[in-house]
Amino acid sequence: MNRDWNSDYKLELNRVAEELGLGRSDNVEGMIIEHCLARLRAWVVAHGTPETLSELANGFAASLDLLITEVRTEAEIDAVLDKVAPVQKAAIGELKTEFGGDTDAIIMRRLDPKPWDRAYWAIINCQDWHAYRRYFTTWHEIVHLLLEGQQLAFAFRRTKENRPEPAEILVDRVAAVLAFYPDMFEPIVREEYTREGRLTFDVIDRVRERIAPDASREATTSACLRHIPFPAWFLQCGMGLNASEMRRLNNPQMSFFPEETPEAKLRVLQGSSSPLAKDLATRFHPNMRVPESSIVNLGFHDVRGEAKQGTEALDAWETSSGGPIGSGEIFVEARRRGDAEVWAIVSLNADG
Repeated sequence: MNRDWNSDYKLELNRVAEELGLGRSDNVEGMIIEHCLARLRAWVVAHGTPETLSELANGFAASLDLLITEVRTEAEIDAVLDKVAPVQKAAIGELKTEFGGDTDAIIMRRLDPKPWDRAYWAIINCQDWHAYRRYFTTWHEIVHLLLEGQQLAFAFRRTKENRPEPAEILVDRVAAVLAFYPDMFEPIVREEYTREGRLTFDVIDRVRERIAPDASREATTSACLRHIPFPAWFLQCGMGLNASEMRRLNNPQMSFFPEETPEAKLRVLQGSSSPLAKDLATRFHPNMRVPESSIVNLGFHDVRGEAKQGTEALDAWETSSGGPIGSGEIFVEARRRGDAEVWAIVSLNADG
């Protein structure tokens, strides 16, 4: 991110911290997250620990006077519109169209609530691919209320899939922590990975089934990484070009030389890592090529989606300049996802 964006983000952090009445800190973002965690812990102390994180979300939302409604069909959207006050109906009249696009949710402050109505209403888009995001979207709306409270600056707001604004980035970062409330989530992760001695897709599936059934597998995997005490990486890989090949492909003159069109290869599209992995020099860079000898490559070509796992040499993973990103032995588990991706969990062996 560029310097201007970082400056804008710092301004947003300081604005929110001031609104919340927080003091000064060298880590304002961390201070805001801890403030929100304290609010959530206070709710748990008062109401008890629920069985799942979805139950936590619903109960905590109710304490903020927020109604969460998920919609999956046009009939359910019509039912929502029938309950909206006439003065607000015009603002969300295009809800069917919006939910067929890139809108994850809308949230409104009721302008004429009945005595039994909650003051705020979030309608979560669960149609098509939005359904995979519904759990995190719910927490995104909850965090907005936590950060803005009764000073909520809108009567109606849309939450889009892509939200690069500093305010939305902050809400997402806080939501990423609260959605996997550490006091409930971390003990389950620890119990499950201890059974196998490492983080695997089976471990993640069991964690998800036990504590976060409505969360996506991708989000659950990233959350598990944050709570393991050893170096590990989560890689999402697919066919693609490196930066220089993209520049060549976008060069208008390339149309005169079709025989020189670069060939897509299996590459790291994006990845995340555990806290201890961040302390290492080893980095799986976006766009780096997956070695042909890697188990990740083997998993990509298994159309049945069965997990492939085993050990391999980290030395085979090289940067674009040709040098290895590290040395030693790694354990890799890879599983094809859909038609175009393979997911992999990479961890250092005990002696790696």
